[in-house]
Amino acid sequence: MYNRLVLTIILSLGLGASACATPRGSQVPADLGRVEAIQGAAFTRDSILLKVRSNGCTDKDDIKPFITKLRTRTVMTLYRLEEDNCSTETSQGVTLQWSFDELGIAPGTEVQLTSPYLHQSEVR
Repeated sequence: MYNRLVLTIILSLGLGASACATPRGSQVPADLGRVEAIQGAAFTRDSILLKVRSNGCTDKDDIKPFITKLRTRTVMTLYRLEEDNCSTETSQGVTLQWSFDELGIAPGTEVQLTSPYLHQSEVR
């Protein structure tokens, strides 16, 4: 199962830039900001770590994971609620972590990430 999860994540990241931000038919709340690109991702059995751009002030309150549960899979897209207007821009970004519990996902669930992948050469 772990290998299948990793393969799904790798495929999702590779296709994320061309995929729709949310699955067809899902309802994205109007108060969500823009879709946030990721610089990296790691999944464990019960947590998700995602690296995103940061000018020095980005934290979990600024990024909202939107979860859509479909019959055969769970889909996650990141949205940036607040822009990071700090001036300590870094190509390192910031790594944010969410537990499956706080996302309402059962441990071991296969998650497809649809946020676009920002290749290292595209980082400011």
